Amino acid sequence: MADEPILNKWPSAFCQNPSMPERAAYESIWFPPGFVKAHCDPKSLVRGLPLPETLQVPICPEHITHTITSELGALTRDLAHHYKVASFTTILTDQGQLFFGMPRNHAHPNCYGHSVECATGIAVTSGNHSFPLVVTYEKDTSRPPFDGLVLERLAEHFVPGCDRRMKLLHVSDVSETLYDHNALLPFPHGGASRPNVSPRHSSAHKKLDFNLSADDVCLLNIERNALRAIGRELRAIVHNSSADGETRPGRKRHAACVFTADGDAYFGVNLRADVRAADRCAEWNALSAALVGGDKERIAGVMVYSPDYEEGSVCCCGKCLNSLGDFIDPNIGDMMIAYMGRTSIDALKLYTEVKNTSYGEAEGRSLRR
Repeated sequence: MADEPILNKWPSAFCQNPSMPERAAYESIWFPPGFVKAHCDPKSLVRGLPLPETLQVPICPEHITHTITSELGALTRDLAHHYKVASFTTILTDQGQLFFGMPRNHAHPNCYGHSVECATGIAVTSGNHSFPLVVTYEKDTSRPPFDGLVLERLAEHFVPGCDRRMKLLHVSDVSETLYDHNALLPFPHGGASRPNVSPRHSSAHKKLDFNLSADDVCLLNIERNALRAIGRELRAIVHNSSADGETRPGRKRHAACVFTADGDAYFGVNLRADVRAADRCAEWNALSAALVGGDKERIAGVMVYSPDYEEGSVCCCGKCLNSLGDFIDPNIGDMMIAYMGRTSIDALKLYTEVKNTSYGEAEGRSLRR
């Protein structure tokens, strides 16, 4: 017998009233103990996992079943325990793909990011814009699982034709609680109009064929063919999130790639929100992918691309420069930064050359200790 929609299994008030009793923690059938260790290596989490064929793809939030919420709740909890993090998010897209995120910690509050924001950046970079279900694990049950800024971010990703609805599942070590997005934030600023996008599945992680030494990075010695390969991928990502080049997730088309010395490349596209505080830069989303991919403090370079800026004016903002400083490979001690305009690479610089623009030199030094 087909699994019933969760709204038929639980009183409607359960999805509207957060004070309703919680469900007990669930033990997974489709993601049993050992599944995470055997199948969820960090790189696969960045590329995304398909929802098991035995679970129907819920295109609309009303069709999400009790089995799906329980299974993804158990998977999210197991991933948080496996990676030893206090918060973890799993996003289910309307294409049946699962994307994952963990919190981006930083001494400066402007550079911090919720695990939901991390997972959202990876999903959108991969060509997935609509989310019927978001699952978040929080070890600390005293803090709200979905704050206003996170809810505004998610409001940009309602499934079209589903009356601006989205299911949110909060998971702890002992319980699970299901919410409706519009019950927590009845009148979001975002989500009323959607970008005209034509999603095409891509990946926020690729393995490239190059190998850099510390001297290569510090002398800006990288093959132009490698940079061209990254540039082609960045153009495709921008096109994938843009469609007509005017209505898109970001106000200006912007994509970035951060890469390790041995060729692991992570991509990100910038995200817009009607609430400007929920915007995220392309570099920030690329770094989020690197964090999930297990390559924090292994980044040797970053390439930033935008066709919407005049030649020579593409650059990283101060917030992104601060964030990049946390990911520098200590075996190299620096990072190359390539800026690419409409047609070609405008500049190739070292992080140490440009870091003084990052909130001022004094604060920048204290944040990167």
